[in-house]
Amino acid sequence: MHHYALFEALNEALDQERPYKNKGEPMPWSKNTRVVKQVSSLEQAKAILDKAKEQVVVWAKMHSGTNHAPLPEAPPATQDELGEEIVPPSLAEGEEERRNITRQEKLAELMTQDIQDNDGNWVDYEIQDTQTRFDVADMILHHLAGEIAEFLQMKANEQ
Repeated sequence: MHHYALFEALNEALDQERPYKNKGEPMPWSKNTRVVKQVSSLEQAKAILDKAKEQVVVWAKMHSGTNHAPLPEAPPATQDELGEEIVPPSLAEGEEERRNITRQEKLAELMTQDIQDNDGNWVDYEIQDTQTRFDVADMILHHLAGEIAEFLQMKANEQ
């Protein structure tokens, strides 16, 4: 499972260096510029692999979603409003909850970073534009087919 996660992380990092990143080549009618980005030297390939490796290491440092994430510090003893000391649960009792809280914090940090990195994808309306064009074309075809059927029916009734 660990090797699979590493493979997927490296693949995701390498996808960022593809000419069109994760999106693939634009549709023929797209106004997006066609990109020709070739790796022509060993230095470029090494730089791409090094950048991907650095990204995987950054993701791995998060320890999010793992059972092996380091335990957070136990909370200090505090006092309630009556002045009685509140003792936090022992490490064994509160370990799972502290791990879950840490996981949630790390996951939130990962998601925030991902949103910042992929902010441009949220405002890319090309897919919606393409789908709308197909939907309008289908509606026009359906309407024309109905008109043709009515016209042919009318001609058949006249004869």
